[in-house]
Amino acid sequence: MKISKYFLFVFLIALASSVTAQSGRLKRANHDYAHLSYKSAARKYERIIGRRSDGVSVQRNLANCYYNMSDMVNAEKYFAMMIESPEATPDDLFRYAQALKQNGKTDASDTYMNKLYKKSMADTRAQELIKDANYMTKLENQQPSFELKTLSVNTEFSDFGGYPNPKNNQEVYFISARNNSLAVKNEWTWDGTRFLDVFKGSVAADGAISNPKSVRGKVNTKFHEGPLTFTPKGDYVYFTRNNILSGKEKYDDNRIQNLHLYKAKVDEKGNWEDEVLLPFNDRLYSVGHPTISPDGTQLFFASDMPGGFGGVDIYKATINADGTYGKPENLGRPINTEGNEMFPWISENGNFFFASNGHLGYGGLDVFVVVPGPSSESNGIMNLGKPINSVRDDFAFCMNPDCKSGYVSSNREGGLGEDDIYSVKVIKNLVHPVNVKGEVKDSISSKPLAFTTIYLKDGNGTIIDSTQTDANGNYAFTVPSESNFVIGACKEYYKCGERKVSTEGLPQEQTEVLADIALERDFDLNLYCLVSNAKTTRPVPGAQITVTDATTGEVLMNGVTEITGDMKKAVLNRMLGENLNMIVKVEAEGFFAKEENVSVTIEKPGTINLHEIMNMRMDQLEVGVDLADAINLKPIYFDLGKWNIRKDAARELDKIVALMNKYPKMVVELGSHTDCRSSMQFNQDLSEKRAKASAEYIKERISNPERIYGKGYGETKLKVDCPCEGEVKSDCSEAEHAKNRRTEFVVIQL
Repeated sequence: MKISKYFLFVFLIALASSVTAQSGRLKRANHDYAHLSYKSAARKYERIIGRRSDGVSVQRNLANCYYNMSDMVNAEKYFAMMIESPEATPDDLFRYAQALKQNGKTDASDTYMNKLYKKSMADTRAQELIKDANYMTKLENQQPSFELKTLSVNTEFSDFGGYPNPKNNQEVYFISARNNSLAVKNEWTWDGTRFLDVFKGSVAADGAISNPKSVRGKVNTKFHEGPLTFTPKGDYVYFTRNNILSGKEKYDDNRIQNLHLYKAKVDEKGNWEDEVLLPFNDRLYSVGHPTISPDGTQLFFASDMPGGFGGVDIYKATINADGTYGKPENLGRPINTEGNEMFPWISENGNFFFASNGHLGYGGLDVFVVVPGPSSESNGIMNLGKPINSVRDDFAFCMNPDCKSGYVSSNREGGLGEDDIYSVKVIKNLVHPVNVKGEVKDSISSKPLAFTTIYLKDGNGTIIDSTQTDANGNYAFTVPSESNFVIGACKEYYKCGERKVSTEGLPQEQTEVLADIALERDFDLNLYCLVSNAKTTRPVPGAQITVTDATTGEVLMNGVTEITGDMKKAVLNRMLGENLNMIVKVEAEGFFAKEENVSVTIEKPGTINLHEIMNMRMDQLEVGVDLADAINLKPIYFDLGKWNIRKDAARELDKIVALMNKYPKMVVELGSHTDCRSSMQFNQDLSEKRAKASAEYIKERISNPERIYGKGYGETKLKVDCPCEGEVKSDCSEAEHAKNRRTEFVVIQL
């Protein structure tokens, strides 16, 4: 089949019209192209390639000529000339990818579909590939459901279809370009092939069609007649034909005769009479490829009417009891894509078949099916796989009422003509798909494992699909029912795990199977610390280490350091990527204790060195030590020009209270210092008031309150030399001034 020839929106007539006096090959080529005379246009464009008037638009048009004539070798050749140009459109990328695939270059085709995704991320054709990069492996491993046999009824011309006659099960209708008349050469300017007519033939038990005859009467015209369907009782037939109304109204604005749907009554002798146009036909777009639901209440068809998703979409309309029709409704996603969906067919058991080049497949048009699940709801779209589909166009899939046999058409290699009819025999029933989904988690903590590689094996142990868990550890596969599979999961630092899954014998209403996978860890995680003397840098043995999970209260480490001053403890039930919030406390005889909140992300297996995260250099208990440094006291802040104790300052002073109550003989001088700014006298007075206020706060909370006294030093003991008294202007930074504004707690006696 010419890949565009039978698409609804281009299953058309380009009117034969003479070219008026126009100068230049390019104008003549563009004229033929605009009038869909692709064979003629291609010859003219070929003479332009390589000349001054050559360019992206010429290369694109020439590529499209061959693409529409199904010459994919030349289509690939000329798309390749312009495909890397910034002017290349998403449609150029898609058609080039299709040409590559039909020429057996699947990997290159997928590469350009990925480029299509980058250029147009909303394009569902590219989205499908991104979601299912292993689609071809799955198709190649798919067990066939049909046997295929070529038929002798085929000719060197186009033959397709295979529509059963409900009134006579030994008769089948089909479409053909065979024309035995030698008096009239009836050719289509699209590609020089003949126009299509409706034929019927006798059917043998093995599906062979013999004694083909053109349908008599006014059915066949000098233009196209195409796909058809009978009502369940065979009283009426719906069929496709070019708009043959007389007058201007039969053309669209580009002088093209689009397709229309017709309905005719079938009399007792099988003659078609009383033809009528369906009400949703329009000269501006095409409507055709009809099929009717088994109960006769729904008409499905294909159209390029405005409002679709792109290209040709499949629609449905209700057939009312009085013979009128409901408003056409687009079947929507996921059936329709930005590509072309056409040739719908509903079998007696409700299987919905259609042809598409927008879904993932072998190339060109492939046949897909939606198998009804519980409550007749659709459960997914399945590619019928081989031998039904090939790298060329496969379409017009029709089933006989027994649902055991039927026909499919294809222009694959090895046929007799442009398109050929093949008989189909069911060898394995189609079954509705089942969603297998689950969560991958840590076997100890039960926490989900995000971005884990998941693979699906068939009953023979062949990997047929793979994916990754999402951020919550979830995965999902769509698989056939009545099958057995193995699902496996692998993640770094974990042992791979597998589990068997079966969809055999499921209740009719069940369309989902849950299969969680727990992975065992294959890594160690430890906490390690090294305690040393801040003055001598020597290890501190016998230091008590207590590490507590700040969130759960779990004690992660509790013990004393070795003679080497260090300690190590394994940590269980933790995840890579987890944020570990801890309270770390270090105590040693003769040293000031340390306590600090520590947070660390577990980025890899191994050891977390706590002494690299917090300061574990211990200050000895001795006269002259500043407690603020020894216990990592935060700065004591006061409001500007004030000396009352704020809440944040009280929290720090409480740490001094606790330490002095622990050591009842400790005597401390609390010294308050300012920076050099403001006058010396002001700073002296302010520091004395702050020192005394802080000391009074501590006195009220310790035994023997006289053990602490406050003293204000103003700016007399600057840590950083930043004089700025009188005429002197300091050039110190704010950070340097901050070092001078401090409160010291110096040990005077122990």
